[in-house]
Formats: sequence, structure tokens, C-alpha cells
Amino acid sequence: MINFTPEKCKQIALAKLDVVHKWLEFRKKSQNKLQADYDFVQLHNTSNSYLFEILGKISRGSLHRWFSMLNGTEDYTKLLPQYKYSSIMLEENTQCIASALRNAIINLDMIPKVVYQDNGRAFRAKYFTDDKGFTELGFQGLYSKLGIETVFSRPYNARAKVIERFFKEFQEGFEKTITKLYRFINK
Repeated sequence: MINFTPEKCKQIALAKLDVVHKWLEFRKKSQNKLQADYDFVQLHNTSNSYLFEILGKISRGSLHRWFSMLNGTEDYTKLLPQYKYSSIMLEENTQCIASALRNAIINLDMIPKVVYQDNGRAFRAKYFTDDKGFTELGFQGLYSKLGIETVFSRPYNARAKVIERFFKEFQEGFEKTITKLYRFINK
């Protein structure tokens, strides 16, 4: 699994680092550090600066937490959210579905006539389906634009989705194997 960090998260972490630097400079000019903290937060939260655009409103607690996370370093990566990002798309969302459709079309060298899919929220998104509200405005769903008919499985019908059992077994087996391999390598 290839780990990566989205650009937006890097931008936020760098903005946090900049705010911490500005806050520390601001505090140096004041005898009362507590009041300086509140004043700095007030200034930031009422500004229309670039940093405010990225971070929005902050609190005194956030400043101290970010400072603590840096632990005396200038390493902005310590301020990144602690989510695990991966370029392998395992979650059900419109970006993953659109990417899978694109890859299928490229690999098959054809556009399918019918797509049979799950009944999940991402699959029913207006981005894919031909919603009347979108058609009236001159927009169409992705499938409609490509001439693909969509067929949705019946809700709560496990027999209609036999592949999901395979995916579950594959994922569980894969996760166990990867975990064992990771432990073996890191010994």
C-alpha cells in the first residue's frame, strides 16, 4: 500500500506552522502571555488573511496543542492530520466509482451498455444518475452522458451481491497477510 498525503492536508499543516510562528512572535512583545494568547486568537479570528482562509477560526488550545506537537522542531508533518491516506481507493465514494468506471472503459476499450451496481449512497449520487433536476438545468449524470443504463440492486438483498462475500474474504485474508508480512519485516 502506497501512503500519500493530499496537498490540502499539507497546506493546512504548513498554515498551522506559520500561525504558531506568528503567535510566538506576538507573545514575545507582551508581558502577560495569557492575555497575548487571547489577543492573538482574537486578531486571527477577525482577520481576512490567507491563514484564516485556510484554517478558519482557531482557539488558544489549538495554538498550544500545535506548539506541543511540534516538540521544538520545524517539522510541519507533525501537524498533519493523523489519518492514514492511501492511493488505493477502498472506500465507496463518487471519486472511487468514477475512477473505477474510467479504468474499466480504458481496459475493456469499450463503454458498457449496462452497469449493475450496489444501492449505496455513492452509487446513487447525482453525479452518476440522470436526475430530473439536473436534466432541466442542462446537466446529466455521468452514466447518461456515456449512454450507460444503470441497474441498481434491490436494497437488503444479499443474493443480488454475491461478489461482496468474495471481497470480504479477500480483504480479511489480505489484511492478515499484510499484517504478518509487516511484522516480519519490522523485526
